[in-house]
Amino acid sequence: MKIIIHSESEDIDSTSKKSIRNAVSTVLKSEKKSHANVSIVFLSATKMQGYNQRYRGKDYYPDILSFPSESRSYLGDILLCKPIIDAQAKRHKVPAKEELMRLVIHGVLHLLGYQHKSYDKAEHMLQYQEELLEKVLKNSCINS
Repeated sequence: MKIIIHSESEDIDSTSKKSIRNAVSTVLKSEKKSHANVSIVFLSATKMQGYNQRYRGKDYYPDILSFPSESRSYLGDILLCKPIIDAQAKRHKVPAKEELMRLVIHGVLHLLGYQHKSYDKAEHMLQYQEELLEKVLKNSCINS
């Protein structure tokens, strides 16, 4: 399994990268896809809005965008916006790293084909996401 993490700024420290790799690995192992590769890219809010507009036809600043691949070994790309994630964490009164892990897991689930367009699918996906997040948080030092 190869997990590529790239940031256009220096706001992702080595501890965060380790936690991100752990979150991705936890999801892939849970789905028996340990061989798969994933790319995670941190972008500015402006660039995220541009991708959102171009590929989804939506004009707002998203926290996350997922772009699945058709390859069996390369699942796809997850784009994240750290400033938006940090603001969201503050609004929800959760640690920023916890919110980041939640969204990384969310993105990997999308790359694996999980969707939340209908209520039933959303409920299933979000419940599974939170179960995986709990597992990730137990196995990491995020809350320390």
